[in-house]
Amino acid sequence: MNERKKNGNGSYYTPTIPQASMAKPDAIRKAALKLVDDLASSFVEREEIVRGMLLGIVSGYNVFIWGPPGTGKSLLARNFALAINGAKYFETQMHGGKTPEALFGPSDPEAHLQDAEIRYNIRGMLPDSNIAMIDEPFRANNVVLDSLLPLFNERHFQNGPDLIQTPLRFVVSGSNSVPDDQDLEAIWDRFVLRFVGGNVKDRRGFFKYACARQGKSPKPPKTILTIEDFVRANEEAAKVKVTSVSEDAITACDEKLMEKGFLLSERTWMQAINVMKANAWIEGRDEVTEEDLVVLAHIAWDDPKDAKVVEKLVNGIANPLNERALKFLDTAETITRDVETRKDGETDSTYAVRIADGATKLKSILQRLRGIIGESPASRTTKLREIDAKIAVMQKRIKEKAGDLLGI
Repeated sequence: MNERKKNGNGSYYTPTIPQASMAKPDAIRKAALKLVDDLASSFVEREEIVRGMLLGIVSGYNVFIWGPPGTGKSLLARNFALAINGAKYFETQMHGGKTPEALFGPSDPEAHLQDAEIRYNIRGMLPDSNIAMIDEPFRANNVVLDSLLPLFNERHFQNGPDLIQTPLRFVVSGSNSVPDDQDLEAIWDRFVLRFVGGNVKDRRGFFKYACARQGKSPKPPKTILTIEDFVRANEEAAKVKVTSVSEDAITACDEKLMEKGFLLSERTWMQAINVMKANAWIEGRDEVTEEDLVVLAHIAWDDPKDAKVVEKLVNGIANPLNERALKFLDTAETITRDVETRKDGETDSTYAVRIADGATKLKSILQRLRGIIGESPASRTTKLREIDAKIAVMQKRIKEKAGDLLGI
């Protein structure tokens, strides 16, 4: 039978659209959080991005990861997809010579002659997938980009004369650059969730992990989740309410962002609110709260250099405790950078004193941060605990540096 035909009746292959599962929403939510924990444990300093992928698949919006080559962007997306039972996954890297056939499947010359339309055999290709990793999307040529726009947004694909609905749930893309060309604004706009993923800062911890794995790539965690479960999760997230209190907080955040030159379009705000609802559902809440505004830190920037600025602005409204913790993190990073840089002509004893002083300062910061965590409701400490872990890694590095210097 011709692969492009369906059931031998002459019609073209049409992908199956996954329907919502009958699993209990709370069971799906707990399994999804376990997936994040298990996957994050296999990728050093990537928990925030893994969490972002969960937000992407629950909300239905695409995820962009900015970072240098070789930082595991594609591997992370691949393992996320492989952890979902039955999910169809498609992966490719873009370049100017990439043809539509490489994404959509071989074209049918007979259909082209008869209908003057280009029709593709999409079975097993991008329009047939549930999750896709498109590396370096901005390098694609205009013909490919024009075809991707409706696929990335409405999940539609024009196959010859037919506009078909695809089973695509979300797309992950990665690059070490963001577009500054107006012709690429439309495709950039399709990536609602944006994350910065640089090189691992805890180098010693990374090498310890890498050596323990003996060069083997991490395996995807085993879960009971299916792609149909995430269709159900999307439906449940849509039921989350936005209260008047949430509306006030959103309005205040919009004003704060505009004051600093970050203007979000009405469409982006509609998308952002849906992401907030998804975040609330993941956290087990049935209504959006101020805490869910934190997702704006991954929506409101266009330049990766602005990511930290936006994060501080958003946390100032969404969770002032997070803003305070971010200041602790900034201080800790400054101390660590200073300690890890040995000054010209500095003796071992002088350097050892400076290292000890840095370690004492980091210990003090951790004590203050942990005091805040201990006095805060558990539901408001997710970001605080994440920052605590980062500072603890810095403290560990400084202690190890002191040990190396003193031979202990």
